[in-house]
Amino acid sequence: MTAYTAVYLVTSWAMAAMVLVGWRRLDRALRAANARPAAIRLNAVVRVALLLGLALGMLLPPLVHLVPLCLVAVAIGVVSRPDPLIRLTGGPEATPPDSSEDQDAASAAAARMQEAARVATSEPNQALGLLDEAIEKLADAPGSEDQPGRELVIDALERKGNLLQQLGRFEEALNVWTRLLELGPDAGSASPYVIARALLGRAYAVGRLGSGDEELETLHRIERDFADDPSERVRRIVDTALYKEAAAFYRTERPIEAIDSYDRLIGRLEADPTQASEELLSEALVNKAITAEAIGNLDMALEADATVVARFGDSDNSAIRLQVAIALIGRGNALTLRGDLGGAIEAYEEIERRFATSGPPAEVALALVEKAALLAKTSREPDAVRVCAQVAKRYGKSSDPELRRYVEQAQAIERACLEGDPPDRAPSE
Repeated sequence: MTAYTAVYLVTSWAMAAMVLVGWRRLDRALRAANARPAAIRLNAVVRVALLLGLALGMLLPPLVHLVPLCLVAVAIGVVSRPDPLIRLTGGPEATPPDSSEDQDAASAAAARMQEAARVATSEPNQALGLLDEAIEKLADAPGSEDQPGRELVIDALERKGNLLQQLGRFEEALNVWTRLLELGPDAGSASPYVIARALLGRAYAVGRLGSGDEELETLHRIERDFADDPSERVRRIVDTALYKEAAAFYRTERPIEAIDSYDRLIGRLEADPTQASEELLSEALVNKAITAEAIGNLDMALEADATVVARFGDSDNSAIRLQVAIALIGRGNALTLRGDLGGAIEAYEEIERRFATSGPPAEVALALVEKAALLAKTSREPDAVRVCAQVAKRYGKSSDPELRRYVEQAQAIERACLEGDPPDRAPSE
């Protein structure tokens, strides 16, 4: 292949890519300009013709290749905007006689909300601007007080509040949730969901702004006002509020109240099981066990951990399997605190049996380290050394910081055993 041919091929492929990308962009522009279906079909015909022209140009003699390349380049420039195709196909479609300004505003707002959703991850500030434009268009529309327009405003505000919180702009988010609460009573059948969702967002915002009491008060209000709501999505918000209430109690060193919140949540989830609620139920039980262990109630902790293993031990859901592993680690920790080191070792071995090949690696590594420490503590140093070697073999080349820490702990236990000075306690004690 000559250098000339190589350059021609690279140029042809680059222009083909421009044709394809331009095809999609122009289609969107034509639809936004309310072009006739014929304009969109003509765009497809032109693009296919350009691609065929590039392909057939390869059959021409050298230098004559430049003719199709130049023609395609000119054509790409001509059809890069929707106006020529719209004119060729008789102009934009006429607006239906029964359409109205508020319908136009709703369509424009919906388009901006879709674009905001598309760029929210990569360009969050641009997404916020698009949502503000959508809200402004809906507010200025003649039918903005009608149900469809109000529902779009509510949707846009909810998205904006979530995005602001993701960006850590909690004061602005709080203003959005307050505005959403004002719209809630006028949201028709959606009113309970709108109010509950706004309260949940408000609780999160005030909590991050340092008002823990107001956060707890707002979360409790959700349960008080909506605990018996027939809507499933409202019930899921109540579940989330209870979970966050328990976490807030634990965070503020009020473990008894945290356990009470977990118990109310567990009761709700057991009475209303779904796949999503099973994930939350397993996590609530594990957190209850952790909280109970923190206050020295080992019986309660062991009971909660046992419930997780018995109820969800055979689940193939990865999120639930993680909670099962954590529950078994919690069982090992509680039995260690109780002095039942043999039972604790069995709990850690069960994690290895269940999850060694398809489980959460960090939890398996932790279980092995805990097991090694207990083996050393019970004068079984050779067994402890073998387990430590197993940790190093499995995870020694991992770049994960957590796994690296467990490898280092295993190496420290192994050195202590080989030097005749085994550790007096397991890492988690």
